[in-house]
Amino acid sequence: MLTPYLSELSGSAAQDYAHFDLYWQAPDRQPWVIGASEPQGFALIRQLETSGSDGVPVRQVAEFYIRPEARRAGLGQAAAAHIFAQNPGLWQIGILAGNAAARLFWPRAVAAAGGEMLQETHGDEGVARLHFQMKP
Repeated sequence: MLTPYLSELSGSAAQDYAHFDLYWQAPDRQPWVIGASEPQGFALIRQLETSGSDGVPVRQVAEFYIRPEARRAGLGQAAAAHIFAQNPGLWQIGILAGNAAARLFWPRAVAAAGGEMLQETHGDEGVARLHFQMKP
């Protein structure tokens, strides 16, 4: 599923994703397979080296993908809520400026999961970053 995701996102191929193997090896990374009976998507979560102002770790949704035929049925929102519930604390999600679907999806998914939006920042690289907190 990594290849169709990267192709849809940027035209890249799976071999271009340098840190993919780390998600199964490093303790600060978590791979998630989304779908009950068969995989319909995945999420790659990592803990950032930077932390919140009080030293609390910040987790990042590095990658999140739902197969096109499984979209708009609530699976992505349910998966995000489950992942957030398993990892309360501070979170960050980067959204490419041209990804209109993600710009709509993530604020709704965070709110539906009970998250508190803290701020939105914009970098020079055309990425909007949502910063939010999930309570235990």
